[in-house]
Amino acid sequence: MKKALITLFLFLTPLLSCSSSSNTSTKSYSESDLTTLKKTYGTFSITRGDGGNNNASYNEETNTYTIPVEETKAEYVLQGYSDANFVFANPNSVADYKGIKINLNKACIVSNSTSSVFYYSLGSKNIEVGAKKNTKNILLNIGEGNVIDSQANIELTGKGSLELFSKGATSGGHTVRASNSISLYESVNLTINSGHDGLHCDSIYTYNNDDTTNKYTGTIRFGKIVSQAMEATTSKCEGLIKLTSGTFVIDNCDSVFKSDISISISSGVSIKASSTTSNPVVKQDQDEVDENVTIPSLKLENSGTFIANGKTIESQTF
Repeated sequence: MKKALITLFLFLTPLLSCSSSSNTSTKSYSESDLTTLKKTYGTFSITRGDGGNNNASYNEETNTYTIPVEETKAEYVLQGYSDANFVFANPNSVADYKGIKINLNKACIVSNSTSSVFYYSLGSKNIEVGAKKNTKNILLNIGEGNVIDSQANIELTGKGSLELFSKGATSGGHTVRASNSISLYESVNLTINSGHDGLHCDSIYTYNNDDTTNKYTGTIRFGKIVSQAMEATTSKCEGLIKLTSGTFVIDNCDSVFKSDISISISSGVSIKASSTTSNPVVKQDQDEVDENVTIPSLKLENSGTFIANGKTIESQTF
């Protein structure tokens, strides 16, 4: 990694000390800071978590690991420090492939790239990213790419903690971006800082779509979010957000939600945003959707707690 001074907007992490009077701070990370992370997390390794063959390959020239899909859902365990990018693909042309499960077991991956840290390149199935119980994990993109990017679906799971950061750019830099859905379940605690959107997809759910009883019971802390904390939109205005459980804390963002059709907040869900620079809930503009699409009304149904800028946000239509 090139020796440079990297300025990041990061939520305070216990690994590196930083004094601040607020919940977010401007932190300059020198080479020595990154060395501290490297020493803390140690040697990097990829192993199979399901007893299968380790089919991961590494390209030294591009500093990229490729992990292939298989006929069964392959599970890999990542541990230690790496500055590589990871691509999940189908190089063997498996006809009926399943998705990928990545278990982070005290892993720290710091990428300085326009590419995504994790890129699931396939148009169906999903990538499941989980934090193992009692572990602290970090995925950072200090370049202009996304952190977790999928051409299909993303599932964020586990019983540990996961810090995600993207520096951001005009055309990218979402922290978690999926072409289809993002689902959260189990009790993983997430910290998200983003130079663009925190979560960006066409639909957001706080349960496992294969088992709706497996709900999200953790906390997501959005630190500094330049755009939306959660955006679920499509070019045809079909995006929706369904939060049935969980706790969401937002320090600063442009808007908390951006969606198309509906935002549903169930009883027991807590959303508290300290500061938004625009309206807490917004929908797309006409120039963001297909030419012949009429932007529908956006319905917010709130049976939980939704507070932004010190004010309670009630059910309403936008």
